[in-house]
Amino acid sequence: MLRILEVFVALTSQQLIGYQLAEFTIASNRRLWMIALQFLVAAAAAAAVLTDDHTDLYFLGVAGAVLLVAWVMAERSYRKHREAAERGRRATLLIDGLGHPVSQSELAILKEAFIVPAEKASKYEDPKYFAAKAPAGPKRLTEMLAESAFWTSRLQSKSVTLMIGMFVVIVIGTLVVGLIAFPIAKHEQMVTAVRVFLAFLTFLLSTDVWGAIQGHLAAINAIEDVRARLRTISATDYPLSDLLLAMNDYNAAVESGPLNFPYAYKFFSTQLNKEWREIA
Repeated sequence: MLRILEVFVALTSQQLIGYQLAEFTIASNRRLWMIALQFLVAAAAAAAVLTDDHTDLYFLGVAGAVLLVAWVMAERSYRKHREAAERGRRATLLIDGLGHPVSQSELAILKEAFIVPAEKASKYEDPKYFAAKAPAGPKRLTEMLAESAFWTSRLQSKSVTLMIGMFVVIVIGTLVVGLIAFPIAKHEQMVTAVRVFLAFLTFLLSTDVWGAIQGHLAAINAIEDVRARLRTISATDYPLSDLLLAMNDYNAAVESGPLNFPYAYKFFSTQLNKEWREIA
């Protein structure tokens, strides 16, 4: 009982923000690893098309198996860290937004769900993370949700831009190489080139690339719908039942979509901060 009480005293709103940001950062890095590993698997498959040497094929097969195991481990780590981050995000909205107390046992369970150590999480604490000024209650939760929805929607949009950019660069690069080589390539070489292209096409059409683009677009549509509902809630004196429904739908939209593309905020921070200042 003493241990649970100590957890309750220690786990403040700022610490929750620190934990969720630390977990999201690691999950984002793991997603980048997954994309890179899947690309390397496609590269190994393409390399296998270029050789008939049994030794080369053996080592490529071993490399492919190792890369597959590494991808599975990265994917499991991604899911664990993201799940922990999402739990922290949901708890922050309730505790900091509505100001409702959470039982000591639930706080203990929440803290145990975090994977990053407290020392690392403390480095991510940010007292200015939310711009909401209202006291705890429906209005503050509405402001926090509106802010979160803006940033999530815009970062998802920029993630689509980056993912499509990567998709287009690989396709155009492959086509340009093919067009350059076409006049001098023999029939066998052209067949090999097509096989290599198809190997990389499996990477482009995977859940980590094309599937992620579709997931980002679906999340944007759902979040924009929530943003419209939040504007209505703000104009009708913040009815709590409507607000909680909107929060649940926002959580579902965020958690069903892919995590923002790594470094999306760094690439577009100036533009996005300007947009936020214009509507805040």
